[in-house]
Amino acid sequence: MLKWVFGGRREEASKSALAPVYEDARNIAANGSVDERKRLAANSQLQPEFLYLFATDQSEDVRRAVANNEGTPIQADLLLARDPDEYVKVALGKKICRLLPTLSPDQNRKVADMVFEVVDILS
Repeated sequence: MLKWVFGGRREEASKSALAPVYEDARNIAANGSVDERKRLAANSQLQPEFLYLFATDQSEDVRRAVANNEGTPIQADLLLARDPDEYVKVALGKKICRLLPTLSPDQNRKVADMVFEVVDILS
């Protein structure tokens, strides 16, 4: 579960998406179209720093892709929980509902606290 904090669950996420080349991802993040950024933000293998960046993207479509992405770090989920777009929050809520049952009692309390903070904000 600590991997979720740092952009994890990638080993459990779709294996069909390959990690993009860092320089390509950086160029798309800086200069890409909304469709390019959205596609990149949906990639479960994307480096966590890009997912965190895309969590504040001006496009709701890009933020929704981040909210759906199981590789998104929990810190970015905290940002998305306060998103003004209700569909971003709905996507995040659905993802949290899928992931919440995987938290076990013996896992890091800080991670559990952060997840419950996201749920509290969404509620």
